[in-house]
Amino acid sequence: MITFKMITLDRQNFAQLLADQAKEAGADIQYGFSGTSLLYRETGKESLDGVEVYGVKIKNEATGEESEVTADLVVESSGFSSVLRTSLPAYTGIADPFKKSDFAIVHREVRKLDRKLTETDIYPDHYRYGFFTGYQWTHVHSDGRIDVGAGVQNKESNPDPEDLIKECISRHPSILKEKIRGGRSLCIVGLPLKSFVTNGFMILGDAAATSVPTTGCGAGSAMFAALWAIPSIEASANKGRADISTLWGLNKAFYLDNTRGSHIAALSALRVILQTLTHEELNFLFNKDIMDEASLESAINGVYVKPSLRQMIKTLTRGITHPSTLATLSRANSEGNKMLAHYKKYPAAYDSEKYAEWKKGADEIFHEAPEN
Repeated sequence: MITFKMITLDRQNFAQLLADQAKEAGADIQYGFSGTSLLYRETGKESLDGVEVYGVKIKNEATGEESEVTADLVVESSGFSSVLRTSLPAYTGIADPFKKSDFAIVHREVRKLDRKLTETDIYPDHYRYGFFTGYQWTHVHSDGRIDVGAGVQNKESNPDPEDLIKECISRHPSILKEKIRGGRSLCIVGLPLKSFVTNGFMILGDAAATSVPTTGCGAGSAMFAALWAIPSIEASANKGRADISTLWGLNKAFYLDNTRGSHIAALSALRVILQTLTHEELNFLFNKDIMDEASLESAINGVYVKPSLRQMIKTLTRGITHPSTLATLSRANSEGNKMLAHYKKYPAAYDSEKYAEWKKGADEIFHEAPEN
């Protein structure tokens, strides 16, 4: 039995709760505006600290009018579109847009259930991981509703997750045609940014790709990062300057002081390689218990676990008939181990040369997924 260390909630109601709390704390929330780009000065350095952000350009969605707003600190949480950070110069190393391979495509539907048929057509809550290189789930909200969904790697050769859902529903007469709500979207599962800050600027949430790569769950990481950002923001306010050295505390908290960042990086390396396996090869690993319940539970919950000697022996004896599959798994584990070790050496304070050297090492370990 796998334990999911997650909380299921109504995101719209939760967002309203957070907005209300922000207002009570003194925040002035302006709806109907969107950020279009950052205002920044270049310092003459072609490095992460080569810019000083001092505000943002915004657009009034109702009138189309554009204006500029200056700020001591700009925090981006615009989602994976990342419209603000991608307006920075490429030499900062945090301006590249996400690639197609950084995403999964997810489709879900909440349907009504026939209560009488559920007595015989029993379909309990479950998650199927490795399903067409992704996952598929059902979750009964009540005796009258069921959530059915699927997510696959954003790749043309993979099936459409909506088709996977329809096939699942077709096998269960208790799931009715009436759809309460549903839809599809891209879901960021790529490697997190190597820095979430520069002078006068901070990036949180999907804009920084801090989701758990094995599930696409990102709200928890986003809120942790926001919580860990508070000391740096307070220090910047007291200092009267939100420079990269002061804001660096967020990077340190995410990658060094807490295990979340280094484990997400290791799982990202693991994901990219394992998704080169076919649906049948992944099934083989699960059926032979090579990818067992314990390792799967850890990965789902955002924790990378190095294979033990016992696990490696079991892998060899049970998978000997599929040497190419084992070779891919071995490479995935090797890169995951390297990423975990490297991220534990993340710079505790900002130094341009030391950070550039560390970043180069991380880039050499991590292999991007093919764009097809």
